[in-house]
Amino acid sequence: MNKKVRLIILVICVVLFLVIAPYLVMYSMGYRINFETWKVTETGGIYVRTFPAADQVIIDSKVFKKPGIFNNAVFVQDLLPKEHSVLIQKQGYFDYQKTLKIVVKEVSKIENIILFKNNIIFDELLKNSESFSISPDKKIIFAELFNTESLDFSHFEVSNPQNKKTYSLPLKYTSVLDVIWSGDSKKVLIKTQNKIGIAFYIFDFTKEIQQKTALSYLDATTKEISFNPQNSDEIFFIKNNSLFLFKDKKLITIIEKLIDYKIENGSIIWTSLTGVKNKSDIIGKTTSIIEKTPTNDLIEELKINYKTLQSPDGKNMIYYNNSEIYLYSFSEKTKENNIKLFSSNYPETISECFWLNNDYIIFQSGNKIIASEIDFRGNINSVEIPQTYPPSLESKTPKFIFNPSNSKIYILTSKTLYSSEKILP
Repeated sequence: MNKKVRLIILVICVVLFLVIAPYLVMYSMGYRINFETWKVTETGGIYVRTFPAADQVIIDSKVFKKPGIFNNAVFVQDLLPKEHSVLIQKQGYFDYQKTLKIVVKEVSKIENIILFKNNIIFDELLKNSESFSISPDKKIIFAELFNTESLDFSHFEVSNPQNKKTYSLPLKYTSVLDVIWSGDSKKVLIKTQNKIGIAFYIFDFTKEIQQKTALSYLDATTKEISFNPQNSDEIFFIKNNSLFLFKDKKLITIIEKLIDYKIENGSIIWTSLTGVKNKSDIIGKTTSIIEKTPTNDLIEELKINYKTLQSPDGKNMIYYNNSEIYLYSFSEKTKENNIKLFSSNYPETISECFWLNNDYIIFQSGNKIIASEIDFRGNINSVEIPQTYPPSLESKTPKFIFNPSNSKIYILTSKTLYSSEKILP
């Protein structure tokens, strides 16, 4: 090799060094060349965590990542600041897909993803059932049984559905209008209707023999009935714009000239006929006016036209009607609000909605049960729960309840009550 060749090689090496070295330095500092714009830019990343662990995470149809054996999270770095598609797959589960916008020097996190099975098993719990409800502690199911000759009920624990107890009232051709639970889940108050009129009956699950006569102090004009949260032997209700308390077999007038009330933290929050919000102790004394706040005003306004539900952690609220579901966040960091999560297709109507956890809701639209995330970045992921239970033979919409205590769905269809396997990992 002569001197000229060696010089040429040296020059080439120097040029390559001068070209490659800055790129390597920039690469190590998180800079990349955007070949769409031919500009040098900083990068960001995506952090993904799923429950259960995914089989694979695909980004932009190119980057394949498989979570570790003991880790259900994936972290992908060096992504250009633009929109990137994320596809998460697991055998036997619905795919999860989201488009995320990457910002320089930031990690976009989707860390509470729930993957739902694409084949959920439902077990038969109870036949010949007209309606059902779940106790406040989520441990007991109380179901009305179909019988025209009497009004029959079945009562059992969700953890032991084989051990059922039955109750019967000597009432022919009677329907149940409402079931009200006591806060301690030991009693239910039942509003019934037949040809004679409206009557109320009470069941006490701590007693073997039940009272079979109607409650004399409640009638068709009674409204907003509730048990005293501190004592299930006491019952509050409104009649003729007055709040009454039935206690020790006596009827006591607590507050007069009111529209509505609720019992909260040992106090009564009530609205006067003039629209003023008040707070009293549990016996209606020591009244004070509640100062309005923007948040309280908003919630009260929404309750006029929507049903509202706060998330378990209290950071978010959903409000919905027959056709739409919206998200409202109480976090100051959230710049957007009143986000539409779902719209039903006519003639389907939204009849029930529950929080699955702090990040997901589950609701009923027509005959479909849908689980949806509330993360509205890019797109909102939702899946329709597979109807592996027998289809409804009736024209009415199946009754649906989600029980957070065991993460199971309860469905009443064609007079048969079913429960699903756990839908959350």
